[in-house]
Amino acid sequence: VERAHNIRNDFGEVATLAREQGESGLKKLSLEVGRPLKPMLAKKTEGIENAVADMGGIAAWEIKYDGMRVQIHKKGSEIRVFTRRLDDVSKQFYDIVELASESISAKDCILEGEAVGVDPNTRRPLPFQQLSRRIKRKYDIEELSREIPVTVNLFDILYLDGKSLLDSPFEERRKLLVKSVNPSGSKFAFAEQLISGEKKKIKRFYERALSMGHEGLMAKNLK
Repeated sequence: VERAHNIRNDFGEVATLAREQGESGLKKLSLEVGRPLKPMLAKKTEGIENAVADMGGIAAWEIKYDGMRVQIHKKGSEIRVFTRRLDDVSKQFYDIVELASESISAKDCILEGEAVGVDPNTRRPLPFQQLSRRIKRKYDIEELSREIPVTVNLFDILYLDGKSLLDSPFEERRKLLVKSVNPSGSKFAFAEQLISGEKKKIKRFYERALSMGHEGLMAKNLK
């Protein structure tokens, strides 16, 4: 039931399906392009030492960006952008729609990433509070987009050309993500990643992320 609700975000639909078709019906539910799903959330760990121990070996370490988590849904030529709260912000972030249209080679897909506001002069990341001004903007959207441009850092692909990838290993999903997108410089790119289990390398990567103005690192199990 929890899995079904994460995919559909509609208790009424899930309850009806459970009543009429039971567990087998719930298991058949899959992702639908254009319908946002609940994002997976990470848990915090104090320090590199603890994080490495928690991962238990080699893992994927990615920069944790201070921005707005986005789901990008592409179905043919139609592209929609959703926030982690499942709000459709395609109009407010028309620039992300344009970048996605130019860069995504897959016909149908659901991508996840982090949209980061950047200072147009220094290119340094801006605090999320400034980026959030764009989320509910209804007027003068283009003017604000010039004041607070964004870069998109992609880190996952959940659906590709008719197939859900929710149960696929992260290592495989990352490869499919790379095959499905032609990056547009730093504006629409892949989240920087380090595959390692060595504490010194991970610590250097962590310090680099901080020096760039980001929040730290995310650790992900390759399997």
